[in-house]
Amino acid sequence: MLFSAPLVRPLLLAFNRASVSPAVAALDRNEHLIWQPGFGPRFLLSLVACAAVSTLAPPSGTQALRLALRRAAGRFEWWFLVGLASSSCCALQLLLNATLAIGCAGFNTVLGPPRPAFLALAVVLQCHLWRAALAATPPRLVQAAAATALCTALSLLPEALHWWVHRRDGWRTGGGEAVSLQVGGMGCTACTQKVLSALEAVDGVDNCEVDLPAGVAWLRLGPRADAATLGRAARAVRDVGFTCDA
Repeated sequence: MLFSAPLVRPLLLAFNRASVSPAVAALDRNEHLIWQPGFGPRFLLSLVACAAVSTLAPPSGTQALRLALRRAAGRFEWWFLVGLASSSCCALQLLLNATLAIGCAGFNTVLGPPRPAFLALAVVLQCHLWRAALAATPPRLVQAAAATALCTALSLLPEALHWWVHRRDGWRTGGGEAVSLQVGGMGCTACTQKVLSALEAVDGVDNCEVDLPAGVAWLRLGPRADAATLGRAARAVRDVGFTCDA
């Protein structure tokens, strides 16, 4: 096949490494999660703006929006795109990590800063969707509920993934030696999940934790660790598309 993974992966990996400047790498370390400082006020401001625009729109425009959303209630590809934008394309990064292992594609660098606005827009569109679904004859409640579930799951995927990655501080437990690795190229929670999975598979590593803002992976070495364990861990990180200094 012309665009097979073995052919595409080296090209994307080379482009990814060549295009990431130090300034972009610094920006990449903000996960843009809903509980981080500044996210809440920007979300509320965007929500008020989106609600005001939809409320003050001319009757013809409002009616057209309701008709469009009524038709979109069962169009899950539409809500997939809305949820994808609201998550800074977290699902796409996970897919790339699982298939091509090219490291960070930079979605969060571009879509992370406006994520509060995308989330606010998703909320307002969902409100209009339910209003249109309830006004339909008969009401389209099942379709609206399915669309809401899909949009919500995708929109909050970064937060769910962050919880999963940091559900335990494994490297702090146990009696083995604690060491650290400098990891470069991580730009979102999906990247930390990929690095964590790679390190947990290394023989001799008992527990680990990945700190995106610091660009550091903390490892707790186990009884099977030897002099080459740290090198194997660094190589495992590089094999999945990130840079690593042991």
